[in-house]
Amino acid sequence: MASEKLFQAIPAFPEDVSTAPMYTVTLGSLRSGDPSAARSVFDACQELGFFLLDLRDDGLGKTVIDEIDMLFGAGKDIMNLPDEVKDTFQHDLPKSFLG
Repeated sequence: MASEKLFQAIPAFPEDVSTAPMYTVTLGSLRSGDPSAARSVFDACQELGFFLLDLRDDGLGKTVIDEIDMLFGAGKDIMNLPDEVKDTFQHDLPKSFLG
């Protein structure tokens, strides 16, 4: 989960598009041992197979968000390098994604 500042230029999600239900669990509640948060994770995994982990209310989560932001920035910097710089690194396209 990147910080909200990385998404400020993206328009709001349209209200007329249907969405899937999703459980949201905060990292802080899990780390504090909240049984209802643990139950929400369990239910989400059984019912939907996924959940959103909200990192914003926890010190460790804030660290993770900051590091994600740095990785997004590094990726953007790398992709903005001139092609002649990127071409100096060996790369092989995958031949098959089937193993």
